[in-house]
Amino acid sequence: MHENKTNFYTLLELAFSGRYNHQRPEESFTPYLGTQVRLVRLGKGSPFINSGLPLNKIYLLLSGRCYIVKYSVDGKSIIADTMYPVQLFGLYEMLDHTQVYRATVTAASDCCLLEISAAYFRECLNEDIKTCLLTLEYLAGVMEQSISKSDRTLFNTALQNLVLYIHQQCRGVTLPHRLAISRQTLSEELNINLRTLYRYLDKLKEENLILVERGKILVGPDQFARLDQFVGELSP
Repeated sequence: MHENKTNFYTLLELAFSGRYNHQRPEESFTPYLGTQVRLVRLGKGSPFINSGLPLNKIYLLLSGRCYIVKYSVDGKSIIADTMYPVQLFGLYEMLDHTQVYRATVTAASDCCLLEISAAYFRECLNEDIKTCLLTLEYLAGVMEQSISKSDRTLFNTALQNLVLYIHQQCRGVTLPHRLAISRQTLSEELNINLRTLYRYLDKLKEENLILVERGKILVGPDQFARLDQFVGELSP
């Protein structure tokens, strides 16, 4: 494992900054790849991490979205979360010395990821202070998002959480934006009864906070402005 650790830091910095073409990540990342880090593309529905299997790779999501799938004691699968770029999978298990993955991760759409040797990632953290600090900054950001999500669950109504979720998915993207997530997945992710979710979506459509096109939630500039105002009124 004698690859250039400066290249690995550059890969992480480039990914976390978002300064790359999300449609063609190869253009930005290929010059810095090596035997310990490679770029992979996966089709929708492809699992790339399986719960209980040995942890030997860390994955960094560059484009697309992924489902984190967990299983109940009776074997029923549930979608615990939907993840968007940029996310690291397997990092927590590696840092607390867990030998196996704790959840299954599946591509919810066509995805592009960096596949990193877990042993190499740990070596870079141990030997390169810049990589270590960059990873800590990433973890701090994830913790902040987690706390914010927990606060929303505690203090907001289910309808407010739905509006916040839609607003978040439309920030920083070209409008109009179509949410690819299904009603069933949205119901599971926000812990809202499916029938209640349909009622909430009808209400949001009536109030021109969303549009519905071919069964998908669509947000145009007018709808986003209304969502923005709604979210602003929720802020303390």
